[in-house]
Amino acid sequence: MASATGFTYNNVEVIELNQRQSGYPRLAAFINSDEQFMMFRRFGYIQTRLLLEKQAKLMKLERHLNFLDSFEGHETPSKFADRSKMQCFKRPTKQDHRSVVNFNRNEAPIVRRESLWVNSSEDLVALRPAKEPDWMERMIERSVTALDRRFLTDIFQTTVDRAKSIDMIYYNRSRIQRTATAIIALLVSILLVLPISICYVMVIYIGGNKAYGACIGIIFLSTLIFSVCTSIFSNAKRSEVLAATSAYCAVLVVFLGGVGQ
Repeated sequence: MASATGFTYNNVEVIELNQRQSGYPRLAAFINSDEQFMMFRRFGYIQTRLLLEKQAKLMKLERHLNFLDSFEGHETPSKFADRSKMQCFKRPTKQDHRSVVNFNRNEAPIVRRESLWVNSSEDLVALRPAKEPDWMERMIERSVTALDRRFLTDIFQTTVDRAKSIDMIYYNRSRIQRTATAIIALLVSILLVLPISICYVMVIYIGGNKAYGACIGIIFLSTLIFSVCTSIFSNAKRSEVLAATSAYCAVLVVFLGGVGQ
């Protein structure tokens, strides 16, 4: 059995933006460079217009039931099914849409009249399920871009990302997500350990009703900070934020009760 030797990921062929001709080839290479940029017009107005026209024809042909069953009756359901599938597509995220708009404005790969499609933000759909990055991920990406340090850029880029273009910076989303997860885990650990340590010191070394009153205030403040951080730093739903905050508060209360005994 033959085995493939000498292959490394550095030999992977990468579509470079600068190697493509200006125009639709370069625009296609840019959109293809990141799955998040795969956004196109769904032509909602045209589809609605065609459906209305088809509806008008069907109203005129209501008296010809046999003809509808043999021709229009087979065609119309498929069009409604296509319309339903198109409605299932989500809109691109604001960040990804802004990236495509900026590329069109700065590079101008095609004439302005033909690039106006990207301005129809209400009519755009993302072929890939769009995921809005949370606050922490956006801050990491903005900070790395603002600091403009080579070693930071290398951390959040792979060889393939660097080979895509010499003018644009592509960050590896999985690395940004892992970094954001690590930072959030550190913050949660601090928010859990710090109030417990303060309450422990106050109850053991100070004691009395004043210490317990201060601990209640610390628990309230810590719970408030935890809920705010959970809401800002993640894309969690309100029900998920409420559940996480309740669990966090329960841990602090149980600890305070255990110290008191």
